Amino acid sequence: MRHRRFAPLLGFLPGVLLLAINACNSSSSSGGPGPTPTHTATATATSTAPATATGTPTVTSTAPATPTATPTSSGACTSGTQRELDVTNNSSQPVWVSGGGGALRAICVVSATQTCLTDNFNGSIGACMCGTAGGSLACPGTSSPAPDGKNCQCTSSSQCGPGAGCNTATGLCFYTLPTPTSFSGFSPSSPWNWELPAAGDTAIFCLPEGVVAFNGQQVSSAVWWSGGVGARTGCHSDGTNCLTGDCNTNPFVPNQDCPVGVGGQQPATIAEFTLQSQATDFYDITDINGANIGEQMGPLPTSTQTPGAVPTFYWCSTPGGNCKFDYGTFTASVPLAPTIDGTPLLMLIAQGCTQGSAPAAGCPAGFQCNANPGATNGVCFMQCTSNSQCPLTQQCVMASNGNSYCRCSKQSDCPAGEFCGSQFIPGVGIFQQQCGSFEGWWSADDFCGNPGNIIGNPSSPVLNCGATITNGDGGSTNLSQLFGCTGANATSCYQPAATGGCCGCATSSANTLFPDWPTETSLTCVSNNPIWAADTQPWLANLKQACPSAYSYPFDDATSTFQCQALGSTNLLGYSIGFTDLPKPTSE
Repeated sequence: MRHRRFAPLLGFLPGVLLLAINACNSSSSSGGPGPTPTHTATATATSTAPATATGTPTVTSTAPATPTATPTSSGACTSGTQRELDVTNNSSQPVWVSGGGGALRAICVVSATQTCLTDNFNGSIGACMCGTAGGSLACPGTSSPAPDGKNCQCTSSSQCGPGAGCNTATGLCFYTLPTPTSFSGFSPSSPWNWELPAAGDTAIFCLPEGVVAFNGQQVSSAVWWSGGVGARTGCHSDGTNCLTGDCNTNPFVPNQDCPVGVGGQQPATIAEFTLQSQATDFYDITDINGANIGEQMGPLPTSTQTPGAVPTFYWCSTPGGNCKFDYGTFTASVPLAPTIDGTPLLMLIAQGCTQGSAPAAGCPAGFQCNANPGATNGVCFMQCTSNSQCPLTQQCVMASNGNSYCRCSKQSDCPAGEFCGSQFIPGVGIFQQQCGSFEGWWSADDFCGNPGNIIGNPSSPVLNCGATITNGDGGSTNLSQLFGCTGANATSCYQPAATGGCCGCATSSANTLFPDWPTETSLTCVSNNPIWAADTQPWLANLKQACPSAYSYPFDDATSTFQCQALGSTNLLGYSIGFTDLPKPTSE
């Protein structure tokens, strides 16, 4: 159920699949080997806007703020043992940093100078391979390799070594984002609440080198750090009760990053990256799970390796940097047949409320608030039996749980200054179109993370996520699998083993919407799934048009995976991540 509020970050990097990287620490080759299921391709990162359908809704967007300076290295991180990560707020609102580390992989160790990530593990004899050399699996601290040889098991954070912690719910070690070494542009609170209050404010993180225990000594890991960085918005001053990207758990823990191995509430824009010690870094921006902020990531200026076989556009450049993040421009006409107005469905709104009073503070008269007593990040909703009970021109519509709720369908259904959009109602378990403040954009994948979800009136749903669909290979699938590239659709159409049931080749000229993707690619579709192209790709076109260089679905790697590596035997490349405003919709 991918839309649950606090999701563990197990397979959380759709663009940077750490489990599949096979990079040897004895190598310093230019470009370096890449993840097995993740491909790169040339692209111009331009796209062709779809035709605007007649009569589509009156929502336009204002331009986002643009960073005014090129980031440079601060020199705050110790040379040779740390890598710099600068996170800057370039938006017009306060943001709270959320850093979610990926699960630590077990490393195959041949010697103190030769390690690698490997899928070549023989569990029966406990051996692994780095190329043709046999080795043994190792993990940091006193954690131990899982039986399948993938990750590192733990029961407490003390076992995971420096720079990592244990998620006791999963029993696995995860990287953690350290407390910043320094700040630029502002004086942080004490303790720091993870807030970047204004445009230009920067937190500088120094990521320690990953190590594993081997024969009584600490050996450099093939992976320096892996995970993602996003933003929380609309939070309390202590970083809790956020309107978007919230990742704290009850009871609320103030002035903290996300808990170990826990991701932010969807929708959320994320910069994902796997930094390697002596091989190529992989990084990307993803809006697979929607967007709550504009975001970009790029290397700090330094001398880099030659790109080798990596296309120039994807070598040491900046995903998200060419994006306007103007999702509202493209959601107005979702290119299905017939064309629908996707704006009220895909717009994320918030209607903050406080439980404990009647009517609930922050909600219109007659509405309920689902917040815990004293909390102020609840959601307003109103059950009904007839349209006459609903405010303005809202309709009383049955939801998938069998109850009926007041529901907006257009901007004029809402009071002045509010927008008609969708919110998830925790405790009630449905997505509902309501009136509230604009906070971002959902993706259809968010709605169908749970195959049991039925979006809209059950008698004529917009999305019936678990309904059986005949797949491109003649088998069975559903929208949940098609959006998530899981189950029957778990194979990328770019892979050698791809069949007609693969998970979409968005750049195939056989698909009507392929012009909405970057126009150049060096990858050829091995196969194509026309069912994915008809039922899923139309829901992704708005994501790709708003940010051509970002991941719009898990196998969008032909136009979204970036690589870079610094000169030298050890890759010490630093990166900057910047947050910008999403263009704010305005009603006409």
